[in-house]
Amino acid sequence: MNTSSISPAQANSKPNAHIYQAEYARRLNRVLDHIDQHLDASLELEQLAEIAHFSRFHFHRVFAAWMGETLGDYARRRRLETAAWRLCCDMQASILDIALACGFASGEAFARAFKIRFDCTPSQWRTTRDERRLACCLSTLYGTLWYRRYKVLGQ
Repeated sequence: MNTSSISPAQANSKPNAHIYQAEYARRLNRVLDHIDQHLDASLELEQLAEIAHFSRFHFHRVFAAWMGETLGDYARRRRLETAAWRLCCDMQASILDIALACGFASGEAFARAFKIRFDCTPSQWRTTRDERRLACCLSTLYGTLWYRRYKVLGQ
């Protein structure tokens, strides 16, 4: 290829794109960490956009594009996965305590969302010992780490 036909902007686009991608990944990882640490709290778009140093409109678009799901869907999924994991591991805690600790306003809201996501009630999930439940618990622990490394960092 004739290098004289490449404009300066084209020649510099690859390295700059990598720099921007790494910066966006760093910002989004900060948001993901914040979400995981505050599942029991209200997660407001403006607060999360501020953590990422984006406008709320840009943050909403960037988050959905990078994560493949909206902020609300991601937060709901993380809350439900964390609750499912806790149901498996913390047999002493009540289902309501786990629901409240994972950011659900009531046991009814939690049970309804849990049934939609896992196709069983939280109490059935807790008492059933099957491969699907184990796979969910393991993917909650290890899948999030893998997802961040390969999806968000673009590796």
